Amino acid sequence: MRVALAAVVAAVLLAVGGVVVWTLRSPVTAVQVSATRGGTVTTDEGVSVRFAPGALSEDTEVRVVPRPSIAAPHGLTWLTEPVDIELGDARLLTSATLRLPLRGPAGDGDGLTTVVSRGEDGVWTGQGGMVDPANGTISTIVGHLSILSAGRTRVPGPGLSAGAGAYDAADPECGTTRSDRWTARAEGGAVKTCVAAGAADRPALLRVASNRASGQFAELGDYPPMTIAQPGGPSLAGAVWRGVAEADRDHTFLPGKGTIDLSLPGGYRTIDFVTRTGLDVTVAEYVVEVMSRAFVPAAVTVQAVRCVLALPAAALARENQVLACVTGALATERILPGAVAVTDEKLARQNRDGMNQAVLTAIRGLPAAVAGRGNDGDDAGWRVVAERSPVIPRKALNEPGGAIPASVVATQERLYAAALRDALPEALPPAGLVWSNTTLSGRRVTGAVAALVTTPPLRWPCDETARDGYVYGLADPDLLTYPARLTDLGLPPEDVGIVRQTAAGGRDHRLCIALDGTWTSLTHDLPAGGFPSDEATRVGAMGPGECRPDLGGAFVPADAGCRSSARADLDGDGRTDTLLVYQRAGSWTARAVLTAGRVFDLALPYGRNEKPVPAGELDLDGQAGEEVVLRTGSALRLLSLEAAGLVLVDNEFTTASSLVRTAGLGCSDLDHDGRPELVEAGSVFDRDPATGAIVGARTTETRWTWAGKTLNRGETIRRSLTGGQAIAVAAPPYRDVTCSWR
Repeated sequence: MRVALAAVVAAVLLAVGGVVVWTLRSPVTAVQVSATRGGTVTTDEGVSVRFAPGALSEDTEVRVVPRPSIAAPHGLTWLTEPVDIELGDARLLTSATLRLPLRGPAGDGDGLTTVVSRGEDGVWTGQGGMVDPANGTISTIVGHLSILSAGRTRVPGPGLSAGAGAYDAADPECGTTRSDRWTARAEGGAVKTCVAAGAADRPALLRVASNRASGQFAELGDYPPMTIAQPGGPSLAGAVWRGVAEADRDHTFLPGKGTIDLSLPGGYRTIDFVTRTGLDVTVAEYVVEVMSRAFVPAAVTVQAVRCVLALPAAALARENQVLACVTGALATERILPGAVAVTDEKLARQNRDGMNQAVLTAIRGLPAAVAGRGNDGDDAGWRVVAERSPVIPRKALNEPGGAIPASVVATQERLYAAALRDALPEALPPAGLVWSNTTLSGRRVTGAVAALVTTPPLRWPCDETARDGYVYGLADPDLLTYPARLTDLGLPPEDVGIVRQTAAGGRDHRLCIALDGTWTSLTHDLPAGGFPSDEATRVGAMGPGECRPDLGGAFVPADAGCRSSARADLDGDGRTDTLLVYQRAGSWTARAVLTAGRVFDLALPYGRNEKPVPAGELDLDGQAGEEVVLRTGSALRLLSLEAAGLVLVDNEFTTASSLVRTAGLGCSDLDHDGRPELVEAGSVFDRDPATGAIVGARTTETRWTWAGKTLNRGETIRRSLTGGQAIAVAAPPYRDVTCSWR
C-alpha cells in the first residue's frame, strides 16, 4: 500500500534554489551548491544550511532528508524533527551554519537546549546553539554534517550517595552454549561472571556483571583489548568510558548494576584482574555523567576524566581541582577543522557556551556527592580469574581417521604441565630429551612447548633420527594450510578456535615425540621440514591418475581408498595445483592442495559404491582458475575453487558416445560479452541401414550462463538436420567435454 501510495503522491516541485522531492512523510530538499560560490539550502519546514565559499571540496547536490522515525537519545526531548544532511561525494572542508526550527518553546532557564548530531558509531554529541525565541529557531556552526536535530535536556549533578554496598544482582546471561574450556570465578560479592563458548572464528566471551549499585574500575593491565560490543547499544557515556579504558587499561569501567564483556583469546591460559571501588571511581563517574548529560563530545570528556584520575587522592574531593580539569578540557577543544577562520572558531565556541555553563554548574555539586558517598572499607578490590584448560591433541593432522597412541598423549600432557612450571627437564629423563639451538628454560621456550603440544601434530619422521613419530610445529604456524581439516579431527568449534589462536605460539620451534612416547627432540630456528610446499610439490610430481595405491604422503590419509588426482591451476595464480579425490569410511572427499601452500576440503555427495574421478580440467566459467570435471559413469559434475574453498556446481550433466547417440558439454562466448556460456548438447542419429553412414540427426542444445559459481538455465534449441550438417554434430560440443571460448 505504501509503495502504491508513494507512486501516486510522488511529485517534483520547483523550490527556491532547488528541487523538492515529496515523500509520504516529509519532503526531501535537494539543491545544487557551488564549491566556489557557496550557497544556502532552505526547506519548507524552515531548516537552513549555509555554506561559505570554499566550504565544500567540490560542487555537489546537497540533500536535506527528514528522519522522523529516529528516537531521541536518553535524556533529551526533541524540539525539532531530525534531518540527515547529505553532501554526495563532496566533503565539508571548513564549516556550515545550521538553523533548525523549534516546534515548541525552548523551555525554562534551568535546562539546556542544544543541537545534537549522530556520529557513524550511533553516538549523539552536542553542537550547542543560539536560540532565537522570537523566530522559534536555534542556530549553530558545525564542522561536520550528518543526522542532526535539536532538543532539550537537564544537566543535574547525579546522585551517587546511594552507590555503596552490594545488591542481589541476577546471574549474568551468557546464552545457551557455555564454554567447556574456560572457567571463571570472582572473589567476594562485587561481581558475578559467566563464560560463553567461543567458536572457530571468535574467542570465548567473559561477561562480568556488577553486584554493586556504584561503578567499579576493572584493572585489566596487559589484558587484550576489548573487541566485543558492550551491552546496551551505543551511548555517549559508553564512548567516554571506552576512550578512558583505551588510554589506561586499569581504568576500564564497570557500571553499577551493569555489565562488561571481555574477549578471552585462546592464546591466553589465565586472565587475572581486580575490580575495585574508590573515591577516584566516584569522582570520575560523576564527571562522565554530568558531561554526557550535556552531550559534550566524548574526546573532551575523556581528556577531563584522565586529568581527574591523575590528581592526588587528597585533591579529588576539592571542587576547584576537578573544575579546573573540566574547564581545561572544554577550553582546549577544537570544534571546527583547522582550516577555518579564527572568527568562525570563536563563534562556534560561543554557540557552546550554554553547554559549558550547564556542565560547570553541575560540577559544583560534586562535594555534596562525595560527602554522601558510602565507604564500607571495600576500596581494596576483588579478584576475577578466568582459566582455560588445554586442548590436548588426540589425532594427527594427516591421520584424521586414526588416533595418537596413549603413550604420546601422556607425553604431551607431561610436557604441557612441565612447561607451565618452567620445568621441562622434569618431564622426561635426560636420555629421552634431546634439544638443539635452544635452552630448556625461560618463558619463550616453555611458552613455545606449551603451544606445540596443544596443536595437532603431523605423523612424520623425526628429522634427527628418521625415527617414526609425531612432529609438532611442522605445519605452518597459523595453520592456514588446514582451514577445513581441524574439524576432521573431531574438535568442537571452540577447540578449533583455540588451536588456531595458540598455534603461532610455537613459531620457529619444532618438537618430535617418538611413537612410544619415551623420546623427544626439541629444535629451534630450523626449517620446518619443507612442509607444506615441498610436500605439495612431491604430490604434484606424481602426476594425475585414477585410484592409485601409491598416491600418499601428508595430504592423503593413510586409510584412504581409491586415491585419484588431477593437476590444474585451481586458484588462477599461474601455477599448477593438485586436486585429490579419495574415499574414507564410505564417504568421498575432494582436497585442493595449492602450490601457494593452502589446503581446502569438500565433502562430495557420492555413495560408497560410486567412484568419482577427475575427468578433465579446463576454464569453463571465464574466472581465474580452472574447473575440474568429476565423472561418475556417464554423469558429470563441475568442481571449482573460490575464496572460501571448493565448490561443487549443483547441476549434473551427461556424456555419451555411441553409434546412435552422443552427448557432451562445451563452452563458447555466444553473446560476445567476453565470458563463456556453457552449452549442454546432445544428438540422436539416423543411419543408412546398408552403409551405416549418418543421414540425419535430431539435436538438443541448452545454454547456461554463469552467476558466480551458479549456473542459470537459458534457452533450449531443438533441430532436425540432414546430410553434412547431421554428420557435423558428431563432434564437440555434442561429444565429450570441451571449451574453446578464448
